[in-house]
Amino acid sequence: MSKPMIELPSQREQDAFNLRRWDELLNDLEMMRIETDRHGQIIMSPPPSARHGTYQSKINYALRDLLTEGQMKRGGTTGRKR
Repeated sequence: MSKPMIELPSQREQDAFNLRRWDELLNDLEMMRIETDRHGQIIMSPPPSARHGTYQSKINYALRDLLTEGQMKRGGTTGRKR
């Protein structure tokens, strides 16, 4: 019995597809909280709840209290703009 095989596009073809897909998505302001997997499939994250900011603030204060030197910078989005 033969094993099933999945044919994938070449890395170059997949990269080109993903770049085209991201160009589409970046032009759609409704799609602000999205990622794509390595096959270009959209993975959406729901917006954070109202409690998210409260938790984020508590964590920031706890980290600040533990910091003995240097400075703390609050993180933001990791998306890049073109």
